[in-house]
Amino acid sequence: MKRLIKKLLKGFMAKIGYKFVRIKPTSTKVESSHLMGIPAGLKRLQRLGIRPSLIIDLGAANGTWSIEALKIWPNAKYFLVEPLMEHKEVLDGLQEKNLNIEIIRGVAGEKYGEVLFSVTDDLDGSGMYG
Repeated sequence: MKRLIKKLLKGFMAKIGYKFVRIKPTSTKVESSHLMGIPAGLKRLQRLGIRPSLIIDLGAANGTWSIEALKIWPNAKYFLVEPLMEHKEVLDGLQEKNLNIEIIRGVAGEKYGEVLFSVTDDLDGSGMYG
């Protein structure tokens, strides 16, 4: 049964131009501490051969994710999208130190215009809802 499902999936994916590829693990020893957090996740992407030339950080907040990504991919071009002015000072400082960062003050959406944006007290739960 497993072989039949695998064969059907491979056939379907081939028809739409994709294929499944098994990726060998980089290490046989896996510790739980290596499975968690932004830095660990980015390092796993790097080990898989992911080398982006452009990175878009939607909801950049204070730039934590991009700061970690810069350690892995320092030559990529970064667009940090963040609407909250509460993060302006930190993001401006990050941009001053990294010429490959561009800050976009706004939100990403389907079309140009205005949106209702809810801001929470802790800022982290802010977003477009509804």
